[in-house]
Amino acid sequence: MKNLFHFSLVFVIVALALGCKKEPPLISYEEVYVSPVYTQFEFRDTSRVDFVLQEYRLGSYLEDETPRYSWDTWDKVTSRGPAILVDIMQHGPWSTTTLFGMEFWAQPAVEKPWTEAHLREMFASGKVFPFGEGPGKVDVGFQVNEPFVFSDERSKASYLKEPVGQLEITRSENYSYTPPNRATVYGLLLHCKFTGELGQYDFRYTPWDDGFSTEVSVEIKNGEATFFVAYR
Repeated sequence: MKNLFHFSLVFVIVALALGCKKEPPLISYEEVYVSPVYTQFEFRDTSRVDFVLQEYRLGSYLEDETPRYSWDTWDKVTSRGPAILVDIMQHGPWSTTTLFGMEFWAQPAVEKPWTEAHLREMFASGKVFPFGEGPGKVDVGFQVNEPFVFSDERSKASYLKEPVGQLEITRSENYSYTPPNRATVYGLLLHCKFTGELGQYDFRYTPWDDGFSTEVSVEIKNGEATFFVAYR
């Protein structure tokens, strides 16, 4: 009888757990907590024969020597219309370096950008953003080498004279999280894939020339990412 009661209790618990709607699971990475947010891709520049795999994952790490990454999101208004930026930063003991980022441009006619309704429409599953700058496009940036002078020395799709590539939203879902001692943040958890080319950063010209462009590219393939945008 005792064993039957124990079995019944376990059955009820399992049934309740399976019946509950769950949020996307957290990724377990080397026994350290990591959130669902990440990006990975393969790249090759002019100094490499083979493609190199690159990965960034957002999480809380237990060991100080492990790189600490954060995904920072903010919006801005440009001459080409409103844009929302999603950047990966690496925090060191003395400085913060921008490693990777995506800058999405909305259509300039949007009256209230970044609201729930607007973000759902802008990042609907199947939406494709061509690489480049301007309404409906995304400017992908990646720091190929260690920074020479500045904290942001990323190669960018917009640096190419003729941008090549695209980013596609493969899935969009509701998501929320509650930071310690702060209110719950609501938004969209977005999954995407991307491939294309970036114009290679040149420390001799890029920082000083607002209209910098190049034909030297960094190839990107098999790119995928999961990132979060909050409702404004």
